[in-house]
Amino acid sequence: MFPSSLVKSLRLVGLVCMLMVSGFAAESGSPFERGPQLPHTGINLARDDGGWINVLVAGRSFELSFFNDQKLPVAVDVHHGLVRYSTGTMVKDRTVLARSTDGRKLVSPSDVRGPWVFRVHLALFDEGPDDLVETYTFSYGED
Repeated sequence: MFPSSLVKSLRLVGLVCMLMVSGFAAESGSPFERGPQLPHTGINLARDDGGWINVLVAGRSFELSFFNDQKLPVAVDVHHGLVRYSTGTMVKDRTVLARSTDGRKLVSPSDVRGPWVFRVHLALFDEGPDDLVETYTFSYGED
């Protein structure tokens, strides 16, 4: 039927493909094997004192989620925040971030107008308006 050299070549190609697929599966692992991960949406910012903040525009408002060093969600550890942002059309806007009802996020009450590609200045505060804790500047919505 088929020459033996062709059969041997097909077996070799099949073996190489199986090894590649099994090697890829073992390397990537499941999310449970890799441990907790930060969200893949929005922008993840490393905090100076450890931990992470995820900034996301969702439902036309800013949402900040907080994570510890092990990338596990934690309660908000600041009182409030302020976001200033500007689009390429020179429209500048700002909004206050207040704690969500569950205490796990800071959320803006105002409507964030698109397009959602802008430069963001984020400030986080303790109780008083002059108790600045952290600041960040980043681009949102750009690759």
